[in-house]
Amino acid sequence: MPPWQDELSDEQVGDVLAFLTVLEDPVRRGEVTFKTNCVLCHGVRGDGKGRAAKLYDPPPVDLTRSEKSDEYREKIIRLGGEAMHRSSGMPPWEERLTKAEIDDLIEYLRTISVVPRPR
Repeated sequence: MPPWQDELSDEQVGDVLAFLTVLEDPVRRGEVTFKTNCVLCHGVRGDGKGRAAKLYDPPPVDLTRSEKSDEYREKIIRLGGEAMHRSSGMPPWEERLTKAEIDDLIEYLRTISVVPRPR
């Protein structure tokens, strides 16, 4: 391993370490996937109040209050809203997200839920 003290600042080393912890945690990986792909419509908090939410009727669902099962969530993420007889504003993600990313995303969605729901 090369010496990094002359290449990276203490802050940069800390950033690398923080990044490595994300790689090991499915919830944190799911949060990254959410904030990269879902936040525009579903909002930073997952409450359906993203910047683009006002463009859709019906508006994006409040994921913090969703009582849908993990199986349902996996299907609607993969197939999109229209395939599930829901809003066509929810695009299908199976071409853009891997199965692992979808699984991590579902793990993250569990952590923002404020209502008990089936798994």
